[in-house]
Amino acid sequence: METNFKIIEEVLSLRKSLADANAELNAIKAKKSARALSSKRSKKINPEEKRVGAVLRASSRKLKSQVYQDSKTLNRIIMSKLQEEEKHTFFLHVNKRIAVLVGLDSFKKTCSDFNLDPQAVAQHVVVRGAKAMNLVFKDGLNNVYDKEKLKLYNEPIFDTVELDMSRYRPLEHADSSID
Repeated sequence: METNFKIIEEVLSLRKSLADANAELNAIKAKKSARALSSKRSKKINPEEKRVGAVLRASSRKLKSQVYQDSKTLNRIIMSKLQEEEKHTFFLHVNKRIAVLVGLDSFKKTCSDFNLDPQAVAQHVVVRGAKAMNLVFKDGLNNVYDKEKLKLYNEPIFDTVELDMSRYRPLEHADSSID
C-alpha cells in the first residue's frame, strides 16, 4: 500500500513539474513572438529622401536606354525629372551623401591611388543608389568597381554651380498686410 502512495505522489509531482515546464515554455514562446513582432517595425523613411531615391532610380533606368550613357546625359535626365521646387532638397540630400563618401579614408586613398577626383566618383556612387553606397562602405571602392569603370567615373555629373546650395534657396515672401 505504501508503494502505491509513493507511486501516486511521484506521478503527481511529475505532473506538476510537467505543468511548470509547459508554462515556462509558453512564456518563452510568448516572449519570442513579442520580440519578433517588435523587430519587424516598419522603417520610417523621410519622404524627401524617398523622392530622391525615386528620381535616382528612374534616371538610372532611363540612362540604360540612351545611346550616349555619359555624365552629361545623366545630368540632363536627372534635371528633367526634378521640379524646380524639389531641386533644393534633392541637392541637399545628394551633397550629404557625397560628403559621407568623401569623408571615408579608404575612399580617398583609392581615389588618390587611381588619380581620380573624389567628388566626381562620389557623385557617380551616390547616383547609383543606396545599395551601391552600402557596398562601398562594406567592401571598399576598389572591390566594388573595377579600374576601367572608375576611370569613367572621373567625370562629374553635377558641376559646382548645381551643387551650390545657396542657388536653390526658396524665395522670400514679400511683406504684405492681411486685412
